[in-house]
Amino acid sequence: MNPHLKWKALFIFSVILICLFGLVGLPSFPTSWAQVKENFGHQIKLGLDLQGGTHLILQVQVQEAISQETDQTIDRLASQLRSKNIHYEEVRRISDTQFLVRNVAPEQSPQFRDLVNDQFSREWDMTPAPGESSGYLLALRPTAIVTIQQQTMQQTLETLERRINALGLTEPTIQLHGRNDNEILIQLPGEGDPARARQVIQAGGQLELRLVEDPTPYPSQAAALAAHNGVLPAGTELVPGRSSAGSASGSSTGENWYLLDRAPVVTGRDLRSAQENRNAQMPGQWQVNFSLSTDAARRFGPFTEQNIGRQMAIVLEHRVYSAPVIKNRIEDTGLIEGNFGQEEAHDLALVLRAGALPASIKYLEERTVGPSLGADSIRHGVQASVLSLIVVMVFLLFYYRLSGANAVVALILNLIILLAALAYFGAVLTLPGIAGVILTIGMGVDSNVLVFERIREELRNGKSVVNGVESLLDRAPVVTGRDLRSAQENRNAQMPGQWQVNFSLSTDAARRFGPFTEQNIGRQMAIVLEHRVYSAPVIKNRIEDTGLIEGNFGQEEAHDLALVLRAGALPASIKYLEERTVGPSLGADSIRHGVQASVLSLIVVMVFLLFYYRLSGANAVVALILNLIILLAALAYFGAVLTLPGIAGVILTIGMGVDSNVLVFERIREELRNGKSVVNGVESGFDRAFLTIIDTHVTTVVSAFFLFLFGTGPIRGFAVSLTIGLIANLFTSIYVSKTIFQYHLARMDRQAELSI
Repeated sequence: MNPHLKWKALFIFSVILICLFGLVGLPSFPTSWAQVKENFGHQIKLGLDLQGGTHLILQVQVQEAISQETDQTIDRLASQLRSKNIHYEEVRRISDTQFLVRNVAPEQSPQFRDLVNDQFSREWDMTPAPGESSGYLLALRPTAIVTIQQQTMQQTLETLERRINALGLTEPTIQLHGRNDNEILIQLPGEGDPARARQVIQAGGQLELRLVEDPTPYPSQAAALAAHNGVLPAGTELVPGRSSAGSASGSSTGENWYLLDRAPVVTGRDLRSAQENRNAQMPGQWQVNFSLSTDAARRFGPFTEQNIGRQMAIVLEHRVYSAPVIKNRIEDTGLIEGNFGQEEAHDLALVLRAGALPASIKYLEERTVGPSLGADSIRHGVQASVLSLIVVMVFLLFYYRLSGANAVVALILNLIILLAALAYFGAVLTLPGIAGVILTIGMGVDSNVLVFERIREELRNGKSVVNGVESLLDRAPVVTGRDLRSAQENRNAQMPGQWQVNFSLSTDAARRFGPFTEQNIGRQMAIVLEHRVYSAPVIKNRIEDTGLIEGNFGQEEAHDLALVLRAGALPASIKYLEERTVGPSLGADSIRHGVQASVLSLIVVMVFLLFYYRLSGANAVVALILNLIILLAALAYFGAVLTLPGIAGVILTIGMGVDSNVLVFERIREELRNGKSVVNGVESGFDRAFLTIIDTHVTTVVSAFFLFLFGTGPIRGFAVSLTIGLIANLFTSIYVSKTIFQYHLARMDRQAELSI
C-alpha cells in the first residue's frame, strides 16, 4: 500500500474513533446497548423545542435604573445642602438624566460648586441653568449612563440566575439576547408552569422595614389625606396594604392605607438569609423568617429598642404585608406573615435570598412547549433525516453506480462528525438544528455531484482512471349541541347590564323537546356547558324549538359562547402542546435583523463577484437581485408565511445563487484558457455546468421536501422559501445570465476579450 494512503486511512480511522467516543463513550464507557443509548441521550443536548419547557425573552427597563440614579442623587445633594446650611429654592428633576437646582444663595455659590465638584463630578456635569441667575443644571455624563446600563444588565443577569437556579431546573439558559443591550433570553427545559416561572422571575423582591408614623390604618388614600388636613408630615408617605396587616382596626377584608416613614430602617440588601416555615399560631399558613447582616443588626437593635410599643411595617413591593408592634429589642431576625401557602412562601423566600432586581422587566416573547410536542418533533426530524439520507443514497448508487458507495460512506461519516461536534462542544440540538442536519445531507450530495461530474468529464476527455360546581343530573341529555340550528347573543331584558344566548333547535329536536317539557312542567332543567351547569330554570310550560342560556355573561363572553355553539362541539378534548406570545417589538427586531442580514450578505457577495469576475460579475449581480424579486413575489402570490427560518432560507438562496454563478463562470474561464473563442467559451461553459447545477439543486430540493413533509410551521417556512429560491435560481443563473451574456457578446467586437 502507498505509504501516503496508509497515513490517510489511519487519520480517517482516528477521526471516526474520536467521534464515536464523543457520542457514546461519555460520561462512562458503555458496557451494554442500554448504556450506549443513555450516553447518546446525555451527550446530545436537546433544545427547548425538542425537550419541552418554557422560553422567555425579557427586556430590562434600564431607563428606570438611570432614573433611580437621578432621584438618589437629588436626595443626596438636598441632604448635603441642608447639612451644610446652603440655601436654595428647590431641586427639581428635568428628565431621567438631568435635574435643576434653583436660586442658590449668591454668596454661597462657591460652596455649592465646591460640594458638587468634590462629591458628584465623576458622574455629573454642572453648568449654569439657562434663564436662571443663580441656578445650576446637572446632567449625567454619557460614560456614567453606559456604566449604569452595563451594571444594571449584569446585576439583573446575576439575580435572575440565582432565582432560576433555586427553582431546581437542569441546565437553564440565562444570557444576553440579540443585538440590543437590554434583552435577556431565558430557557427553562422541563419547566411546564410558565406562570410560576414568570412570578419568580418578575418579582422585584424589594423588602423594606419602615416605622409606622400613624397607628390608624385608613380605608382609602383620600381618608388618610383628610385626616391630616391634606398635607402629610415631612418625610412620610402613604403606602397601601392588606387590612389584615396587623393593625388595631379590627377589619379583616379589603385594603387599608398606612402612613409610614419614607426612609426604611432595613432593606432587602441587608438580608443574610430568608427561609419559609409553618406559622406556629396558624398551622394551615406559612411565614418567611429572615436574618440580617451584622451591619444591619447593629442599626436594627437600637432602632427597635427606641421604638418599643410602636408599629413597624414590613413592606414588599411598596405594599404593607404586616405591621406588628415592636415588643422588645430585635437584633438580627424577623418574620413576614401574609396568609401565605407553602409554595408562595417558598417563592418569596427564594426571591428575597436572590435579591431585588435593579429595574423592572418586560416580556417580549413567551413560549411554552409540551414534552409530547418535542417527542413528535424528534421523531419527525429523525424520519426526515433517515428518509432524505436513503433517497440520496439510492440516487447516488443508481446514478454513479459503485462510485456512489464512496459518496454514501462520506455522507455517513459527515453526520457522525457533525453529531460528535455537537456533543463535544455541548451545543444544543433544536428544530432548526435538525433542519441544518438534513440540509447538510443535501449539501454533502452537492459536493459529491460536483466532484463526480468533473471525474466523468475528465474520463470522457480520455484521461486514465487513477445530513366548579357539580350537580346531580340525569345522565342522558334531552338536547345536545348537535341539535342546535342557530345561537345568537342578546341583551337580558330583566337585567340590562347582562347578556344571554338565545338558541333554536332543529325540527327533529323540537319534536322531542316539546313532549319532554310538557311532561316535566314544574321541574328544573339544567343547561350544561362543558360539564358545568350555567343555569337550571324551572320548566313553566311546553317549549317547542327555542331556549336561552343565562349566566351573568358580558357582551363579549355571550358573543363567544354563541359563536362556539354555532360552530359545533369538538369531537374530543384538546391539550395545549405549545403556547407562544411574541411582543411586537421583538417581531420588529427580528424583521430588522433578518433584513439587515439579507442585505449585508447580498452586498458582500456582490462585491466578491464584481472584484473576482470583473465586469462579468455584474451579470451575476443582476441574476441574484432578480432571484430575490422572484422569490418574494412567489411568497406573495402563494400567500406563504415568512418566518425567521424562512428568512434563513432566503439568505441560503443567495449563497446557492452565488454557488451556481461561480460554477458557470469557472467553466467559462476554463474554456477560454483552453483556447476557445469568447462566444464558444460562454456557450460551452453554460452547457457543461447545466447538468451539474440541475443535480445539486434537485438533491437540495429533495432534502427541503422532507423538511416540509415532516417539519412544523417555521421549518416548513424554511423549506418553502428555500425550494422557491432554488427554482428561481435555476431560471436566473442559467437562462437569465446566459441571455445577458449573449446580449453583451452580440455588441462586442469579435476580437475583444471577455472581462471575467
